[in-house]
Amino acid sequence: MAEGGREATPSSTTTEEYIWEFRQENRDNNDYPLTESGKWMMFYALRELDEAWERARDMYRSGQLPSICGMKVSTAYPSPENRTNQGVLIFYCGPASDKNKMLAIGRDVAEKMRYGKAHIAYKTDAQTLQGIKGSIYTIQLDGHGRPLDHGRQPDHRRRDHRRDYAPKSRSDCPVWPRGCKP
Repeated sequence: MAEGGREATPSSTTTEEYIWEFRQENRDNNDYPLTESGKWMMFYALRELDEAWERARDMYRSGQLPSICGMKVSTAYPSPENRTNQGVLIFYCGPASDKNKMLAIGRDVAEKMRYGKAHIAYKTDAQTLQGIKGSIYTIQLDGHGRPLDHGRQPDHRRRDHRRDYAPKSRSDCPVWPRGCKP
């Protein structure tokens, strides 16, 4: 919560890199080992991020995203790593190995969010920690959140091959906030 009891917004939050949203029942029902956890990522122009976060948060809180175990959104936190005019909204779900389930979740989230980009991408948490730039699934969209295809596995020629760090659980994983069930 922001000052005065108002909800924190991505554009007004400068002390944290992310705003997190988790419901305990969603975490308990969607708990996977790090190798099976992952996320759908949606990128927005900074001017659109507050509205997208509010829409996602409201749907999540009202139970309209039951397969999503948690979410986070990037903020206005000053970071040398973020040199773009974009922010990211992340929807955590798994198991990553269940392609059909992950694609169904991705299509559902894209449609409900009315995501206006050409595609969304799914990436495992292990890929993030290994520095791999890419995704294991993508869904092509029509620019209004409606899928054009049934999902595919993208080409992984763009990789950072730092494979020496492979955490064994979420408790070893800096991607997840403290207090999440390992």
